[in-house]
Amino acid sequence: MSSKAWFKSAAPRLIRKFAVEGKLQQPRRSVEVWTTTCIVENFGKRRGRPKNAQCAGADCSVLINPANSSLSGPHDFPYFPKGGPVPKDQPLKEAHHIMGYVTQWGGMEVEGGMMFDALVVDGLVHKLGGMRLRAECKVKSFAAAARGSQHACPVGAAVVTGPGGKRLRNEYDSIVHTVPPFYAHHTEGGDAVDLLRGCYQSSLDLAFGKSATQTVKVGIPLLGAGCRGFPSDIALQVAGQESYRWMTNSSPIETMTSVSGLAESKDEYEYENVLAFGVLEDDIALSLINAIEESQAMVDE
Repeated sequence: MSSKAWFKSAAPRLIRKFAVEGKLQQPRRSVEVWTTTCIVENFGKRRGRPKNAQCAGADCSVLINPANSSLSGPHDFPYFPKGGPVPKDQPLKEAHHIMGYVTQWGGMEVEGGMMFDALVVDGLVHKLGGMRLRAECKVKSFAAAARGSQHACPVGAAVVTGPGGKRLRNEYDSIVHTVPPFYAHHTEGGDAVDLLRGCYQSSLDLAFGKSATQTVKVGIPLLGAGCRGFPSDIALQVAGQESYRWMTNSSPIETMTSVSGLAESKDEYEYENVLAFGVLEDDIALSLINAIEESQAMVDE
């Protein structure tokens, strides 16, 4: 899930920051774990808000968005079955006395297992990005078709777009879309966990790019744990291992430091690449912290 709408404006809270110590190589890489009420609307630059509310939190300039392979957001799917599979039939647009829109999708009744666009990161990204984001995603889709590809963004891969409309542009400078597999219903071949690892690797490579002379901060949710149906323990393990792999990949390390909350750092690094996880609950944040620490322990053994 993407947000707690009833107090969406509450400031994000930094729970833990990890950084590697070794050679003073620019830029340093670090991983942060935050709790936030909404990673889409409450984790970015917060431009256009009162000065006392700007940059009052994670201050990310790039958002990694778990998308679908067509980059269509929720436009093809008014609601979605958590964990899949994707029905071949389009929704039946029949009036409903309560919902007023549809009662079935691909033969499946609306029920508790369905996720609506406001409940997932991709849905909110496209809602705030509006027609400008939708148009840019369409261009990506047409370009992929011209190359003979069936998908604008294949499972495990990543593509980058602008933020689109003003509401999303006030938060982020760019959006990196990556497509996690369905845990139990992926049809791409290969192992679902390996495909999820590919999402982290391809999206982080694209998000940070050539950022050796600037500080870049990238916001990311817990990939695969929403409508893609990954069990939370597997999603957390992959997130911990891949974030640790990314953090330590730039150079050999001597130690990994861990700083709680907003304690000040005395580092001498001029530039820093920061991967900032934004999750809803404290217990998920603590589990992610444990997964990162366990990843270090596995390397040290």
